[in-house]
Amino acid sequence: MATQPLLTATPSGDVLELRPGGSWIAANVTILEALSDSITAQLDHSKAVRVDMAGVRELDTLGAWLLEKMSRRATSAGHRTEVVGVATIMPV
Repeated sequence: MATQPLLTATPSGDVLELRPGGSWIAANVTILEALSDSITAQLDHSKAVRVDMAGVRELDTLGAWLLEKMSRRATSAGHRTEVVGVATIMPV
């Protein structure tokens, strides 16, 4: 079931902690682009970024690409990026 996508950005010292949540799927593209655009300045000013994926309920290619794009922006600026909380989905 699709849920409203969320993105919380919390600075903690030199680390920016990103917590995406809800449904990061193509049906929410407008909201997802606005969420990812809203943290651009924070990404540029953080020395490290930690993305905690534990709250993501649905993820498709578009959602994964937007999350990867945020991580890549930080990495290309020379900042360390860590992704945690990724659920393992077993095929049925």
